[in-house]
Amino acid sequence: MYAEEYDDRRYGRSAWERGSSRFMDYLRSRRSDHWIMFLAGLVLGLILA
Repeated sequence: MYAEEYDDRRYGRSAWERGSSRFMDYLRSRRSDHWIMFLAGLVLGLILA
């Protein structure tokens, strides 16, 4: 069990709040070139669709 999960449970954070917090941390950890390639892929997909 993660130490932060223990703290979250002690302070009453739900699984949804813990999961969304981890997801937002993941999104923030991506570099700018990751997002540029992601957006380029979306644009290309929209053009080809």
